Amino acid sequence: MTYLDNNASTPMAPTVKVEMAKAFDLYANPNGIYSQSKLAESLFESARTSVANSLNVLESEVIFTSGSTEAITLAIWGVLLAAPVSRSKVLVSSIEHSAIIETAKVACKITGKELIFIPANISDSSLLGEVDVDFIHSHLDAETALIALMAVNNETGVIQPIESISRLAAEYDIPLLCDSTQALGKWERFLSLENRGIFMLSGHKIYGPKGVGILVLPRDLQKTFISVSPGGGQERGIRGGTLNLAGAVGIQAALEFVTIDLEQELVRQGRLRDHLLENLVEFFGESLRLNAGNAAGVVNNTLNLQFVGTDADAVLASLRSVQASRASACSAGQEEPSHVLIAMGKSWKEAEESIRLSLGRFTTNEDIDVASLDLVSAISRVREFNE
Repeated sequence: MTYLDNNASTPMAPTVKVEMAKAFDLYANPNGIYSQSKLAESLFESARTSVANSLNVLESEVIFTSGSTEAITLAIWGVLLAAPVSRSKVLVSSIEHSAIIETAKVACKITGKELIFIPANISDSSLLGEVDVDFIHSHLDAETALIALMAVNNETGVIQPIESISRLAAEYDIPLLCDSTQALGKWERFLSLENRGIFMLSGHKIYGPKGVGILVLPRDLQKTFISVSPGGGQERGIRGGTLNLAGAVGIQAALEFVTIDLEQELVRQGRLRDHLLENLVEFFGESLRLNAGNAAGVVNNTLNLQFVGTDADAVLASLRSVQASRASACSAGQEEPSHVLIAMGKSWKEAEESIRLSLGRFTTNEDIDVASLDLVSAISRVREFNE
């Protein structure tokens, strides 16, 4: 099979499996006081140190979670519960992952905050898929409790203007929640940004295990942060529960793997992506449309394509070799089309005709050749059936 759904989940790297296997032998609770527990604790903290170094943050800012969704939940609730009454509104981009949008809706309702959605640019084709910075500038003020903006969109691959937004947020001392789940291993500049705010990642998006993630919570925010999951005090009281040693080791090894020769790897993926697009354009011509904006502002592994007049679900069901998706894996099976594409000005019909193809480190030239033929065949079959 040809796997082109790496934005949904990645295969685990062999080196990650090897490191996790070592951790499985240390089954003692890392919070115990006897020798096996101390060995487990030492390995766990070693993983934290390595993660902190990879992410260019302090060790005390690294909180292990079960994934990005839990990290997002902890962050939104922790910030809003701690926010003074005068901080009465929350800004969230309309193209965020549902994990942020749905959590923000509930948290704002319970805390009495006004939730304001930041629109995406729809008129300027070079900015299509980016949030409207002017809108943010006009709504950001001393009454804002939080602003949430992802680094890279999971459906379109469009890189968001994090640097300019972080500067605006800093003017009013507003916490920035930056969902970086799709940035690690896809956008090489993310780790060198001066201010990334609160950010998070999931192991299974970077060739690591499912069920483990990282919340990076800056030390200055920890001073006022209110934990909704203190448990027994693990992870600085921010995320309680028995420590997942194998998961921590796994995500540490995954971070090391995904950053190896990153620049060269992204160039390779970009060439494969472009080759796939060229093959499809050659066959379908104007009946194929690229849903992202400026190619320079899109990560190299992602294509979001509309095949005009062709239902995406029917195409996906007709594929014989390629595994791909219509939108976020977390919204798969829902009747409504992608909220991201709708926010970008696409019609319901256009969104339902769109497919996401996402490459990864294990994608080969042969995969692209197979995918090109399979997509052409599947789309042609669906179109013939509809005639």
